Amino acid sequence: MTAIKKFSRLEAKAVWKENDDIPPRSVIISFGKSSIIISNENAFPLDHWSFNTIVMISKSKENTIFSQGSNRSEKLIIEDIEMINAIILICNLKTQTNWSTLKFKKFFKLLFFCFLLFIFLYFPNFVREIIFEATDPKNEIIFYDNTLNEFLYPSKICNKNVSINNFEKKLNQFFIIDNFIEIIVVKYGVDKPLLLPDGKIIIPFSWLQTERAYHNFKKMLQVAIHAYEERYIFKNFINNQSFKTILSFVFKLNSSFDLNFSDYYWNNFIEKKLTDKNLFITDHEWINFKNICYN
Repeated sequence: MTAIKKFSRLEAKAVWKENDDIPPRSVIISFGKSSIIISNENAFPLDHWSFNTIVMISKSKENTIFSQGSNRSEKLIIEDIEMINAIILICNLKTQTNWSTLKFKKFFKLLFFCFLLFIFLYFPNFVREIIFEATDPKNEIIFYDNTLNEFLYPSKICNKNVSINNFEKKLNQFFIIDNFIEIIVVKYGVDKPLLLPDGKIIIPFSWLQTERAYHNFKKMLQVAIHAYEERYIFKNFINNQSFKTILSFVFKLNSSFDLNFSDYYWNNFIEKKLTDKNLFITDHEWINFKNICYN
């Protein structure tokens, strides 16, 4: 500090009262790097006071009395005006420096808090976006394969015949990926069609027997084609995962992402703009779907 260098050779006589039990004595005070040095008349150091602890407790025309922190029984009584002004100046500079340091620490804490807030609020979305972009549509099944198998096991999947397999091939012509769409008709476990990631369309057999089944079936396929082309289903699937679930899967603590099947009913993905691709379903194909679980 420039001020300390300026006063480094400054010395002055003072009266040092160490405590109430010891009589005051005459001493020589001078400046060290970070403290006032109290020495006897033979220049032997007796004590030192840190600049950060010095407080002025009284000032008069005759003298100024300084103390050290909370220990007000210890006092330095100084008459030398130059030394008094030097001590006041240096202590004030130290206070300003400490205040600047405190402000910097507060700013750093605020910056650190903002960083943590960013991590908490935005980093999970960043991770979700990475997973979405890095996952090929044909590999979406890896995130919920076990959950799907547990769901389908008691549902009793109906066997598909050649006509339905051919219809699947016709449906897959709308997609670049071979055999992306898979239609699964089940007897139990669900009351409306589900559009799941990886092109899995789960259709309840009872739904195919309803009055407007043909119309709804065709519309459901239009919704499915548009949703799978835009990858709305997988994006919805990724966005529904908590950051904790994602980390558990990444570190192999869980084998699957969470899957709430009610979030994937086909009508959840209906939009005004649907595909205008021709989805002609022959009577033969429709009859095979209507009777698939009777085979």
